[in-house]
Formats: sequence, structure tokens, C-alpha cells
Amino acid sequence: MNNFALAVSALDHPVCRSRADTLASLTGAGFTDAQAAALCNTLLGQVSSNFATNDGITDFNGVNTAWLVICSAMVFIMHGGFAMLCAGAIRSKNTLNILLQTIMDACVSAIAFYIVGFGFAYGEGDRPNRFIGDAVFAMHHWSTKFTGVGNGRWTDWLYQWAFAATAVTIPAGAVAERFNFNAYLAYSIFLAAFVYPVVVHWVWSREGWLSHFAVSGNPAPAKQEEHMLFRAGMIDFAGSGVVHMVGAMCGLMGAILAGPRLGRFDSNGNPVDMPGHSATLPLLTDLVHRLPCAGLQYGFNPGSSLTIDNSISAQVAGRAAVTTTLSGAAGGITTLINGFRRNKAWDLISMCNGVLVGFVVITACAHVVEPWAAIVNGICGGLIFDLVCWLFLKLRIDDPLSAVPMHGFGGMWGVFFTGLLAKQVLPASAQPAPGAHLLQH
Repeated sequence: MNNFALAVSALDHPVCRSRADTLASLTGAGFTDAQAAALCNTLLGQVSSNFATNDGITDFNGVNTAWLVICSAMVFIMHGGFAMLCAGAIRSKNTLNILLQTIMDACVSAIAFYIVGFGFAYGEGDRPNRFIGDAVFAMHHWSTKFTGVGNGRWTDWLYQWAFAATAVTIPAGAVAERFNFNAYLAYSIFLAAFVYPVVVHWVWSREGWLSHFAVSGNPAPAKQEEHMLFRAGMIDFAGSGVVHMVGAMCGLMGAILAGPRLGRFDSNGNPVDMPGHSATLPLLTDLVHRLPCAGLQYGFNPGSSLTIDNSISAQVAGRAAVTTTLSGAAGGITTLINGFRRNKAWDLISMCNGVLVGFVVITACAHVVEPWAAIVNGICGGLIFDLVCWLFLKLRIDDPLSAVPMHGFGGMWGVFFTGLLAKQVLPASAQPAPGAHLLQH
């Protein structure tokens, strides 16, 4: 009787009320439990099919949806870490302003990414091109113009927005204490609505000129021949280039145009220390990025597997978690030792920066390198970070949070390193590409 009631309940769902004649015949008839159960399954399948057509849900999987929602939240919590890092690295008089900029980034990026950004990134219109998306603006017709990955398109959008918000926030550190609020607001809107989405389309869409998916997802040899990057595409698992480098390069342009802070360099061009008002907040930033289970970067890197309900995606997420941990550890130790060599003292800020740059450099290849290679990557990232920081002082480029050396040049190295030590034989979702195993056979 319970199964019969469930079947009738399914028929009475608003989706099925148009089948009034069927409902009338069922409610007046008697069914065995087995018949009712079979009917219920059929009806619920029809309801799910209707949702797929009208609500943009395809191959809905509750486990994958929960995984992506959790990872999206973890990525977004990183904004708390960015806020603490910025607040601790600048003078107290500018703290409230930069905190306001951080929360504004999240709000503005959400609206801009909803209206046009997501469409520019992933929209697949009637005439798709390799430069920019041309559909799904404000989620219009996205059930037919955007192909999800099995989680439901709602969570796909949420996860992609979390990445967009991260890219928009990165430049705040590079231009800290110099940009007024109105100028920063305009920059945030433009970056979230156009600059970042265009790069996403190049690398992560199915049509982009740098996209590995444009090759692996298209079986037609003629189409592969047209691909602009040696029929191989570019692997950037979680955004060393797409997120970190894009945001940091925007910050670099802002830092150059704004010039150094007053008093940052003396009349001879020598740098003058302008320490932040709190050394504790950067440490909290490092801890926030490591929550939970050793790193909020775990929302960034393992979460980029996008699914978790099968052995392949679970292996990808697990490998990404391990390599992220090791790269961050190696980067932190490297910059700590370098800091001691320079200053003859153990420096907390140096180590925190090293851990963070270790996270950045592994982001592109966390799923396609061995653990030992992740350690090498983190060491190289720490060395590059210190070198670029020194170079910026020589060039009189004022970057209070070292955002460009960390995210820009760290992200650049991460993309390059993927081509050096990526492992060729990995699960299909790891996206191995021709030429991505230069030092491994």
C-alpha cells in the first residue's frame, strides 16, 4: 500500500498533473505492491527527465553535488585567508579599506560572473569560437547551451564562480594602499566579467584554442588538425595559469601604473622597510589555507576532479591532495632557509609565503605528478619566489604582499613544470596530453 501511495504521489507531482486521464485511471484501480513499485520507478524517472529538460540538470548525482558544494565553500573560505594576509601585511590605517575591497570582490564577482562572465567562459552558442563563449548569459537557455559534468549545472556554476572570485581578489595585495575604492570597483567588475572568463574559455572550455578538452573531447581527426596548440592542448588542472597568473598579472599592471607607496624607496632608489602591523595574521592565513585536513587548497586542487563517485575521480582527488601537501611543505622549508641565509634569523613571514607559493605551483599539475616531483616543484617555486621578490626591489616595483612573485611567477612556473614532469600514464580524467612527459618514459 505504501508503494501504491508513492506512485500516486509521483503522479500528483506538478510535473505530471497534465496526465490527468492517467491519474484518474490509477486512483480507481487496485495494484499489487510489485506493480505499484514498478510504476513508481517509471513515474519518478519521468519526473527526473522533466527536471533535466526544464531545470538544467543532467545525470544528477547527489554525491558529486555534495562534493562540489563543499569544495566551493572551501575555496570561498580562502577569501578569509586573503583578507587576513592583506590586513597583516599593510599599515593599520589602510586595514579597513582592504578588507572592504576583499568582501566587495566576492559580491561584485558573483553578479558579473552570473550576468556575462560564465557565458563568456563556457557558453556554447550556435557558432562557437576558440576565443570567447557566446551563450548562457544570465543562465539563459543554459540547459541546451552548456554541458555540465554530472553534478548539475547549478553546482558547476557555483564552483566556477568561487574560482573567479579568487582570481579577482589576488591583485588586491599587489596594489594595496594605493588604489581608491571607485577605481578598484571598476577593475573588479571588468576582471570578473571579461578578462578572467576569456582565459577560462581558452583553457577549460570544449572550444578554446589552448584547451586540451577541445582535442580529447572531439574524435574527428580533421577537427584535431585545426587545433592551434600542436593537437595537444594545455593542462592546467586547477588554475596555476588560469586563476593565479591571470589575477597576478592584472595586479602587476596596477602596481606599475600606480607606482610605489610614498616612502617605500629612498632618494637613491634603495628600499625602505614598511612592515605590516601584524605578523600573526599571515600565519592565520597559512592555517586557513590548510583547513581542513591540511589545506583549504584541498578545495582548489582535489575539488577540481569535479566528481568523486568513482575510482578514477577518487584517485585524481587523492593524488592532488598528497602532491599539494608535499609541494606546500617543500616551498615553506625552502623560503625559510633562504630567509635565514639572508637575515641570519628564522622568519615566520618567509615560511608562510613559501607554503603558499608551494600551493600555487602545484595547482596546474597536482593530478599528474608523482609525490617526489611535487617536492621538487615546491622547492623550485620557493627559489623563484625569492628571486622575483629581489628583482622587484631592484626594479622599484612595490608589491606589499608579494602577490605577483607568488601567484604570477609561481603560477607561470606551475604551468611550465607540468610539461616537464607530468606522468603520462594516469586515469583518463587526469587529461594526459602528448608531450607532457618530457622527462618520464
